[in-house]
Amino acid sequence: MKLLFVFFLIILGGAFSLPLSCDAAGLVPCGGEGEDPCSICHLFGLLHNIITFFLVPSLLNPIPIVPVIATLLFAIGGFMLFAAAGNPSNLAKAKTIIVSTVVGLFIIYGSWAFIEMLLDALGFVSFGGFGSWWTITC
Repeated sequence: MKLLFVFFLIILGGAFSLPLSCDAAGLVPCGGEGEDPCSICHLFGLLHNIITFFLVPSLLNPIPIVPVIATLLFAIGGFMLFAAAGNPSNLAKAKTIIVSTVVGLFIIYGSWAFIEMLLDALGFVSFGGFGSWWTITC
Protein backbone atom coordinates (compact mmCIF):
# COMPACT_ATOMS: atom_id res chain seq x y z
CA MET A 1 0.00 0.00 0.00
CA LYS A 2 2.89 2.34 0.79
CA LEU A 3 4.45 1.62 -2.58
CA LEU A 4 1.19 2.48 -4.34
CA PHE A 5 0.97 5.76 -2.42
CA VAL A 6 4.57 6.68 -3.34
CA PHE A 7 3.88 5.82 -6.97
CA PHE A 8 0.75 8.00 -6.89
CA LEU A 9 2.75 10.92 -5.46
CA ILE A 10 5.40 10.57 -8.16
CA ILE A 11 2.75 10.57 -10.89
CA LEU A 12 0.95 13.52 -9.30
CA GLY A 13 4.19 15.49 -8.97
CA GLY A 14 5.06 14.76 -12.58
CA ALA A 15 1.61 15.90 -13.71
CA PHE A 16 2.01 19.23 -11.92
CA SER A 17 5.56 19.79 -13.18
CA LEU A 18 4.75 18.89 -16.79
CA PRO A 19 3.43 22.36 -17.74
CA LEU A 20 6.71 23.85 -16.61
CA SER A 21 8.62 21.86 -19.21
CA CYS A 22 6.14 22.26 -22.08
CA ASP A 23 6.11 24.97 -24.69
CA ALA A 24 2.93 25.60 -26.66
CA ALA A 25 4.67 27.58 -29.38
CA GLY A 26 3.25 26.54 -32.72
CA LEU A 27 0.16 24.93 -31.31
CA VAL A 28 -1.78 28.19 -31.49
CA PRO A 29 0.34 30.67 -33.44
CA CYS A 30 -1.19 33.82 -32.00
CA GLY A 31 -1.24 36.06 -28.96
CA GLY A 32 2.44 35.76 -28.06
CA GLU A 33 5.22 38.27 -28.36
CA GLY A 34 5.59 39.40 -31.96
CA GLU A 35 2.57 37.37 -33.11
CA ASP A 36 -0.79 38.43 -34.44
CA PRO A 37 -3.68 38.71 -31.99
CA CYS A 38 -5.86 35.61 -31.79
CA SER A 39 -8.93 35.40 -34.00
CA ILE A 40 -11.61 32.80 -34.69
CA CYS A 41 -9.51 31.51 -37.58
CA HIS A 42 -6.76 30.50 -35.13
CA LEU A 43 -9.27 28.46 -33.11
CA PHE A 44 -10.34 26.60 -36.25
CA GLY A 45 -6.69 26.11 -37.12
CA LEU A 46 -6.07 24.54 -33.71
CA LEU A 47 -9.03 22.19 -34.07
CA HIS A 48 -7.89 21.32 -37.57
CA ASN A 49 -4.36 20.50 -36.33
CA ILE A 50 -5.72 18.21 -33.61
CA ILE A 51 -8.03 16.34 -35.99
CA THR A 52 -5.30 16.01 -38.61
CA PHE A 53 -2.91 14.62 -35.97
CA PHE A 54 -5.28 11.73 -35.28
CA LEU A 55 -6.40 11.00 -38.85
CA VAL A 56 -3.78 11.93 -41.45
CA PRO A 57 -0.13 10.87 -41.81
CA SER A 58 2.30 13.76 -42.16
CA LEU A 59 5.98 14.53 -41.67
CA LEU A 60 5.49 15.31 -37.99
CA ASN A 61 3.05 12.44 -37.42
CA PRO A 62 4.01 9.52 -39.68
CA ILE A 63 1.71 7.08 -37.86
CA PRO A 64 -1.78 8.50 -37.22
CA ILE A 65 -3.67 7.00 -34.29
CA VAL A 66 -7.06 6.11 -35.82
CA PRO A 67 -5.80 3.88 -38.67
CA VAL A 68 -3.47 2.05 -36.26
CA ILE A 69 -6.33 1.28 -33.86
CA ALA A 70 -8.56 0.23 -36.78
CA THR A 71 -5.86 -2.11 -38.06
CA LEU A 72 -5.51 -3.67 -34.61
CA LEU A 73 -9.26 -4.18 -34.37
CA PHE A 74 -9.39 -5.75 -37.84
CA ALA A 75 -6.55 -8.09 -36.86
CA ILE A 76 -8.30 -9.07 -33.60
CA GLY A 77 -11.61 -9.59 -35.37
CA GLY A 78 -9.95 -11.64 -38.13
CA PHE A 79 -8.08 -13.78 -35.63
CA MET A 80 -11.27 -14.39 -33.67
CA LEU A 81 -13.06 -15.26 -36.92
CA PHE A 82 -10.50 -17.92 -37.81
CA ALA A 83 -10.16 -19.16 -34.22
CA ALA A 84 -13.92 -19.52 -33.73
CA ALA A 85 -13.86 -23.09 -35.07
CA GLY A 86 -17.55 -23.04 -35.88
CA ASN A 87 -18.66 -21.70 -32.49
CA PRO A 88 -21.61 -19.38 -33.30
CA SER A 89 -21.06 -17.06 -30.34
CA ASN A 90 -17.38 -16.52 -31.20
CA LEU A 91 -18.29 -15.99 -34.86
CA ALA A 92 -20.84 -13.37 -33.83
CA LYS A 93 -18.26 -11.57 -31.64
CA ALA A 94 -15.72 -11.52 -34.48
CA LYS A 95 -18.25 -10.22 -37.00
CA THR A 96 -19.39 -7.58 -34.50
CA ILE A 97 -15.81 -6.35 -34.04
CA ILE A 98 -15.18 -6.12 -37.79
CA VAL A 99 -18.52 -4.46 -38.61
CA SER A 100 -18.17 -2.02 -35.69
CA THR A 101 -14.70 -1.05 -36.87
CA VAL A 102 -15.93 -0.36 -40.40
CA VAL A 103 -18.89 1.67 -39.11
CA GLY A 104 -16.58 3.58 -36.75
CA LEU A 105 -14.23 4.45 -39.59
CA PHE A 106 -17.14 5.68 -41.70
CA ILE A 107 -18.37 7.82 -38.79
CA ILE A 108 -14.92 9.26 -38.05
CA TYR A 109 -13.90 10.06 -41.61
CA GLY A 110 -17.45 11.10 -42.58
CA SER A 111 -17.58 13.59 -39.72
CA TRP A 112 -14.14 14.84 -40.70
CA ALA A 113 -15.37 15.45 -44.25
CA PHE A 114 -18.53 17.14 -42.92
CA ILE A 115 -16.52 19.46 -40.68
CA GLU A 116 -14.22 20.37 -43.55
CA MET A 117 -17.23 21.10 -45.80
CA LEU A 118 -18.67 23.26 -43.02
CA LEU A 119 -15.38 25.14 -42.70
CA ASP A 120 -15.35 25.57 -46.48
CA ALA A 121 -18.88 26.99 -46.39
CA LEU A 122 -17.85 29.42 -43.62
CA GLY A 123 -14.86 30.57 -45.66
CA PHE A 124 -12.04 29.26 -43.45
CA VAL A 125 -10.95 26.56 -45.91
CA SER A 126 -10.78 26.55 -49.66
CA PHE A 127 -11.29 23.29 -51.51
CA GLY A 128 -8.14 22.67 -53.50
CA GLY A 129 -8.83 19.19 -54.82
CA PHE A 130 -8.44 15.84 -53.19
CA GLY A 131 -4.68 16.10 -52.66
CA SER A 132 -4.75 18.23 -49.50
CA TRP A 133 -8.32 19.37 -49.07
CA TRP A 134 -7.96 19.51 -45.30
CA THR A 135 -5.53 22.47 -45.18
CA ILE A 136 -6.70 25.71 -43.54
CA THR A 137 -5.34 29.08 -44.65
CA CYS A 138 -6.25 32.15 -42.67
